[in-house]
Amino acid sequence: MVLIETVVLAVAVTVLKITFKVLLSTLASHYVKEFLKKEKFDEEVVKNLTFSLLAIDGVLNDAEQKQISNVFVKQWLDEVKHVIYRAEDALDEINTLVKQHNSTRRETDKEAESLQYGKISKNLKLEFKVIADHLTLITSQINLLGLKQGIAIEAPQTLPTTSLEDKSMVYGRYVDRDKIIASLLSANIASERNIPLIAVVGVGGVGKTTLSQMIYNDSRVCNHFDRKLWVHVSEELNILKITKVFYESLTRKECNINDLNVLQVELALMLARKRVLLVLDDVWTENFVYWELLFKPLKVAPNGSRIIITSRNENVASAMGAYKTHRGTNSHKRIPEIARHFSYKREEFDSAEKFDTLSEAKYLRTFLPVTLSNSNQSFLLGTSVLKNTLPSLRYLRVLSFSHFKDVIDINLDDKYFSQMKHLRYLDFSYTRIEKLPVSVTSLHDLQTLLVSNSSLLLLPADISKLLNLRHLDVSATKLKGMPVGFSGLKCLKFLTTFVVSNGSDSTANISELGKIQELHGKLIISELQNIREASDAASANLKDKKYLKEAIFKWEINRLNGLPSEDSVLASLKPHENIEKVTIENFVGENLPAWLGDASLSSMVSLRLINCRLCLSLPSVGQLPSLQELYIKDCPRLIGRLPNHLPSLKTLYIHNCRELNFLDDITEHEFPVIQRLFIHKSCNTLASFPLGLFIKLEELQIVDCRGLRDIRIVEEPRDGIASLQRLLIKDCHSLEQFCERWLPRPTPNLISFSLSYCPKLRSIPDQLHMPLTPSWKICGCPLLQLPIANGMHQN
Repeated sequence: MVLIETVVLAVAVTVLKITFKVLLSTLASHYVKEFLKKEKFDEEVVKNLTFSLLAIDGVLNDAEQKQISNVFVKQWLDEVKHVIYRAEDALDEINTLVKQHNSTRRETDKEAESLQYGKISKNLKLEFKVIADHLTLITSQINLLGLKQGIAIEAPQTLPTTSLEDKSMVYGRYVDRDKIIASLLSANIASERNIPLIAVVGVGGVGKTTLSQMIYNDSRVCNHFDRKLWVHVSEELNILKITKVFYESLTRKECNINDLNVLQVELALMLARKRVLLVLDDVWTENFVYWELLFKPLKVAPNGSRIIITSRNENVASAMGAYKTHRGTNSHKRIPEIARHFSYKREEFDSAEKFDTLSEAKYLRTFLPVTLSNSNQSFLLGTSVLKNTLPSLRYLRVLSFSHFKDVIDINLDDKYFSQMKHLRYLDFSYTRIEKLPVSVTSLHDLQTLLVSNSSLLLLPADISKLLNLRHLDVSATKLKGMPVGFSGLKCLKFLTTFVVSNGSDSTANISELGKIQELHGKLIISELQNIREASDAASANLKDKKYLKEAIFKWEINRLNGLPSEDSVLASLKPHENIEKVTIENFVGENLPAWLGDASLSSMVSLRLINCRLCLSLPSVGQLPSLQELYIKDCPRLIGRLPNHLPSLKTLYIHNCRELNFLDDITEHEFPVIQRLFIHKSCNTLASFPLGLFIKLEELQIVDCRGLRDIRIVEEPRDGIASLQRLLIKDCHSLEQFCERWLPRPTPNLISFSLSYCPKLRSIPDQLHMPLTPSWKICGCPLLQLPIANGMHQN
């Protein structure tokens, strides 16, 4: 049988009340009133709809409290939710229609739009009448249900469960029930030294308690067991209290025994030679010792006794020694028509039958497949689902195609999204889509568009129509440029990447980026070699983007020479003083910008320079008081000296910078907080490394440092090198001495030590002769003499 794993998320009454407020506010808005008047909606229908909303809103607090004990109130609330969703959809349709009509520019478009406008308006009139009539019916039931206006809401409590089953609320689950019952009644269990335990595990609301109630009350179970006990445990595990519940369940009398030993002895006498079923609902505690104590009286029960637990935490099942674990999901072949949210676990090949009834849920708002790992694995959704099922779900707000490899251009024609006017969230990440359907630009309410790690080559020409778009992720795509008019996305708050084009008529100039002022977070500006003039770079207006926290400037890799304007272009891209992280990658100019050493960038905590192969000098980064990370890689012509005074620096990484100078005339307090220091194939002039001055250093790597002759500890360092955890010295062919054979203090935190391929090294500190950690390695040092001790031989 093909099962569909769904989670139909119940909307809390609190959220429902917020929805009421929004609906009433929208109905009273100017643009809706104007639309209703212009399209000649029946005023009486609109008045009845508004009155019903106000009447129902007034009794929601009372209904919220009474739904727990009154199944009819619960059903009434479900009806309210259903019709409120429909009302919200209808008002959303009006909102979209008005926006679409106002954004139409050309006369030919307006004529076609007008015909469509009239057709939708007529349908909306009928929908308003249906919704108003439905709400009037719901309002008429308020008095019958005894619901009162103005009831104050009480603080919610965790309510205990009971063994009683509400059969009217059970849909499906019979296969799950029968599987677990078969396990309960089975005699084929290898060992029953302890009572076999079955765990039902799943997230809250998935139906663990309901399933356990079905099993507990099944006639086969009732006939098989001599005694049945049901206990709601919850978060607080009180052994005496639960044991008292055992006693009261068996005797039907109040328990006045407060001595646990006496109580357990009494229970053992009652359960001797009785086949027992114990259900522990909503278990949270993983401590095995508690359960061992609680189960002691049950150990006298004969073979065939069983325990069922329900829990949200799979670790509980393990801790209690469950021999079977049932992972609970709502498994129905049929998705109810009123379902609003649909999520399921992707499988490699999802057959079309899995989604047979999805089209029946015509008011569905969310289609959100999930993967229970961080894998980049791809899946197949199926042509039928892609082409037939999903396009029919016109009320979708959230739609994810992420990780589906059959999401390609041929399966999504240009009109694909023409009926999905309500979409707010659209995800194409990790798909093979190269070009988004034109109809994406008709999604006027779209707020999030994700296309990262896809095959995307270009964005729609009219993307500026997405006036409400706030988040656009086009990272790790094959995008060649942004479309002309991109600056029309005035609401954009998060843009992962702006690709500078080579100047074709269909792509935007970087000046369009300058008109989007509210960008937050991280921004990558790539293909910067396409900017020819510094004035164009300045038009990006980065200096005014005060919410931007990270800027990454990238040029095309593997260029041999830069343009004459390369230096001035980068100089014109100075960010706002609130910037915290800057990366410059593949820059082929000779001079890095002076603003990198500007004291006004006092918030900068990270600077990365990568593959700036022609750069000759480093700006005065010592003027950046908050700098915590300095990362310089593949800048072989960089000369000069790194600043000795970087008071906030915690990580320094230098790779393939042979000409760079470091640690000239250093004194003790210049790097007070540095924790990680990496010098790889760099700093050829560094002859002596003063290890003891880095009092907070946790990790040190020196690899292929050609001029290094000794690593030394200066006299009486304040804290020695007590913080050091990892030390790696490799391929330093001139290194002769390591700390002159002594360390003034032990290194208690050292967990990794590696010394390799230093052919001139003759001595190391005595403390390092012996393995201090399993990750201890000395090799390729032929002149180094190590003592033979404790069965160790010199390698």
